[in-house]
Amino acid sequence: TTRSARDELLDDFYDALSLAVADYYRKIGAFRSIGVALSGGRDSLLTLLVAWNALRLIHAELEGEALFAKMKTALFTFYMPTRFSSEGTKGAAAQIAQDLGASFTILPIEEAFLRELEATRAMLGEGGPALTAITEQNVQARVRGTRMWNWSNTSGALFLQTGNMSEKALGYTT
Repeated sequence: TTRSARDELLDDFYDALSLAVADYYRKIGAFRSIGVALSGGRDSLLTLLVAWNALRLIHAELEGEALFAKMKTALFTFYMPTRFSSEGTKGAAAQIAQDLGASFTILPIEEAFLRELEATRAMLGEGGPALTAITEQNVQARVRGTRMWNWSNTSGALFLQTGNMSEKALGYTT
């Protein structure tokens, strides 16, 4: 079958991202592994695939079962559910981690999520505006990001995170 120009372009982007991560990993020389917070959605799945492919490039001497075994100590994934997380997203995250040989850990963030919502309400004051749905969604992402940064700083791992362009335009990502 003939591949479309779009598919070829997307493959080129994927290869470029993977190579960039692998080159950064090698050039910095301080990383021992890569970590990704998985939501079960497409953005974190793509990030995980980029991380996996980068590690495949970094460990080019390995293939097959040896590469699969290496991923257990080189690629760490974390699923951090709240009340809004579903069994479907949990299953998707667990399955892709298993398929790639990555370590998979579940760390619920419900308590931290509730604390952050309460702190935000306190900052807005009595009679202040009600929290928006987008604020609640972003609190989850920020709690996940903070936990990943803390893990990364301690473990010596490169943390790859997802974000969207409107956030990046404002100078931050979730």
